[in-house]
Amino acid sequence: ILTISREGVYSYLSPSLCRDLGTDPKNIAGQSALITVIPEDHHKCVEAAEFCFTHPHQPYHVTLRKRFKDGSVHITQWEFIGLFGANRQAYKILGIGLDITKRVKAEIQERYLTNILDNAQAIASLGGWEVNVQTNDVIWTDQVFAIHEVEPDFQIELESALNFYPPEDQLKVQYALAQAVAEQRSFDILCRFITAKNNARWVRVVGDPIVEGGTVTHVRGVFQDVTEQKNA
Repeated sequence: ILTISREGVYSYLSPSLCRDLGTDPKNIAGQSALITVIPEDHHKCVEAAEFCFTHPHQPYHVTLRKRFKDGSVHITQWEFIGLFGANRQAYKILGIGLDITKRVKAEIQERYLTNILDNAQAIASLGGWEVNVQTNDVIWTDQVFAIHEVEPDFQIELESALNFYPPEDQLKVQYALAQAVAEQRSFDILCRFITAKNNARWVRVVGDPIVEGGTVTHVRGVFQDVTEQKNA
């Protein structure tokens, strides 16, 4: 998870992303958002920013190659959304991403990297979510609605979101959220899941606490359908 200012610099990177990139969160803030992306993909970042700052709250999906701390290049799938203030002016971009390198290579095998990038978005099957700790309000991106097999106008509440999980897995999600709030701890869990159309799936739920003034105000993360991998 990351946020980028209108000036094109990082304003926030989640602890897990900082670990992968081998950077200190304190050092990365204020630096160009292009420094972690290989030069050949810089134009994609520019296109994404232009779209997000001119299309309020409309998701933009893009595959980017990022260089990790060990020098390796990883394929990452992102959903970017422009966040607009009360004056309808965009002030930053929220990005939710996932490293899909291993799955892409396993699926495509001997194809060239450029072909892998073209197919990465369909392969990923992931979306983003956010919970407001004070109000329990929940936000989903389009792909999360799709994984739940509900319409985009589905009324989301924390309790109704948890009802998609069997009882044991509900407890797993509740515990992970509680730990994120109480101990400012990130989580990455695998859960059983039942869609609105009664289809059984496996999902990966990743969350990072968002801390303001020493207190967790939100928990944001990634939601991915991993049924095919689990059943393989």
